Amino acid sequence: MLHSGNRTELFEVNGVNVEWESHEKAVDLLKSARGTVRLVVRYTPRLLDEMERRFERQRRRANQNSPAPVFKR
Repeated sequence: MLHSGNRTELFEVNGVNVEWESHEKAVDLLKSARGTVRLVVRYTPRLLDEMERRFERQRRRANQNSPAPVFKR
C-alpha cells in the first residue's frame, strides 16, 4: 500500500507518464480514473532523502535571511 512519506515516486497513471508533470496534473488523472487504476511507482529513498536535505537547507537559509520581527508596545 502506498502512503505519504514512504519514499516512492509516481511515474505513470493508467499508462500516462506523469514523471515530469505537475502534482496537480497527477492528482487530476487519479481523480478522473474509473474502475481499476494502474500505477507505476519507484522506490527512491536516496533521491527523496537528498531532496528533503536540500529543502531543509533552503528553509534554514530563508529563515536566517529574514529580518527579525519588530514588536510594538
